[in-house]
Amino acid sequence: MDVRVFFISKGDTKQLSKEFNDELSEIRLKYQSGGFKGFTIDPLGASELVDLLGEQERRERQINDTLPIVYDRNKASLIEYSAHKLQGVICTVRGKDIAKLIQGDRANSVFDLNLRRFYGIDKGKVNPDIARTAMDSDDSHRFWFFNNGITIVCDKCEFSRDPDTPHVKLTNLQIVNGYQTSMTLSSIYQNGQVQDDVEVLVKIFQTSDEHFVSRVVMTTNNQNAINSRDLRANDGIQEDYQRAFHEIYGLRYEKKPREFKGLTRDEIKQVISNEKIAQAYLAIVKKKPTIARTQKYRIWDSDLYSQLFPETTVEKHLLAFYVYDFCLKQKRQALETWKHDPIRYSIISYGVFHLARVLAFRYTELENWEDLAQTNRWIEEVRSQPDRLSKHYNPAITLIKNLIKKKPEWVENINNVFKASDIESAINRELHKKVR
Repeated sequence: MDVRVFFISKGDTKQLSKEFNDELSEIRLKYQSGGFKGFTIDPLGASELVDLLGEQERRERQINDTLPIVYDRNKASLIEYSAHKLQGVICTVRGKDIAKLIQGDRANSVFDLNLRRFYGIDKGKVNPDIARTAMDSDDSHRFWFFNNGITIVCDKCEFSRDPDTPHVKLTNLQIVNGYQTSMTLSSIYQNGQVQDDVEVLVKIFQTSDEHFVSRVVMTTNNQNAINSRDLRANDGIQEDYQRAFHEIYGLRYEKKPREFKGLTRDEIKQVISNEKIAQAYLAIVKKKPTIARTQKYRIWDSDLYSQLFPETTVEKHLLAFYVYDFCLKQKRQALETWKHDPIRYSIISYGVFHLARVLAFRYTELENWEDLAQTNRWIEEVRSQPDRLSKHYNPAITLIKNLIKKKPEWVENINNVFKASDIESAINRELHKKVR
């Protein structure tokens, strides 16, 4: 009999003590010679448990299907390629069969690994052209030549070359490239507008290597314009944050643009962008409001990304976001109130992240929010009583105004003040005075 034992904890298995590892070794030695065919004991921490949960959720959303293909044994209509235990196939599929593949609820699962979201058939330049070609009886036969095609990854693919019903049987399929093509075809298919002769180039990669799949996703989507935020969308940490925000706070953490569709007005209010959360965290928790304002692109670079999305709880992120969001919502009324005070008006216009930094400190009276229970109490308070932040808003503006007035060169161009780090240092010094 083989026995597998797991020691479960909420800790970090990368930081196990020597005493703990020694004890595990003793247990292994004791039971490996205890008559079992095999015996293992391994620790599982919070990160591993979240990974296992994610794997289970992916298995539950798995899609298996049989996809008809266009096949002629007298032509090179199916190309198979293999190298270093990897297998790939290039084939052709009718547009209507691509549309059928993603009908209904499947559209919510089959694109899990895709970095983009659907822009709509009438948005931008590409999707209207895709739709027009697929619907135009004079042009639809050229669709295969005009379109870049679709890339599918799957755990297993089995081809049938039966001339009557040629098809490929796919296990755990994901469309990782060609989302706009697939969804555009699906949208116009529902209206009966896809011409019968529309055919699509399809690449299929058979692999269960998650690292290889990630490389395929990155490289096939990195050949055309796609921003750094999109490229981070499938990171495990982003999936963890999305799950935590939903399960703990009932919020929709948006890890890629237009991720949530068909929401009611009330549901839309529960959507929070990971980009806005990162900016707020950078400005308030990391005390870098200038970078949050002027170098948003750096959020997704390796040097900052790991600092802004550490493998920890999400409470600091949410509290920082609520403070920043409060400052944003106050902006319109505040601009009207202070339209005759050029310094205050400019602070409100250009210094929202710096205001949030000061307001957060005044509200919590702390630089670091290490007490998880206290941070949760603050979150509940600002969610239920956002006006609790109001009494700190104008004093925060005043504090920054007084700092600016000390330097005549700052008064001349306040917009530029919030683009430089000097104002950060001045704010930090002033707040630390209050601490002392």
